[in-house]
Amino acid sequence: MKRQILVAFSLLALLMVGSTAFAQSSKMTATVPFDFVVGNKLLPAGQYVMTPLGMGSQALALQNVQSKEMATVLVNEIESLHPSSTGKLVFHEYAGEYFLREIWGAGNGRGRELPRTRHEQEMAKAMNSRDVIELGALR
Repeated sequence: MKRQILVAFSLLALLMVGSTAFAQSSKMTATVPFDFVVGNKLLPAGQYVMTPLGMGSQALALQNVQSKEMATVLVNEIESLHPSSTGKLVFHEYAGEYFLREIWGAGNGRGRELPRTRHEQEMAKAMNSRDVIELGALR
């Protein structure tokens, strides 16, 4: 009985370490050439590090390497049948204002989608958007 409990705890510990390693390994960097909105925060152009917070990676932190400015946002997991060979960020642009919408890692069929803010929804109703994609910027 003690041995079964020990084995169960060992397996649980291995699963937790594996999940943590996976969450940490999905840290990405990108250079964004324009100011953009994440959640309700305007972030300046520059190089960013994107890090999942926790094992489930439902929260994501974006930090500007130069200014150290940071935003945290809840994300949803999305899938694509055609993974890109390079990582990419997808932005929606309305009248010169950019909103980060999706983050995709290189060669991965799973990405992260940021929810639309109320401000973005209002902008979308008022005008047409165009997607701006930064390819090959994620590592």
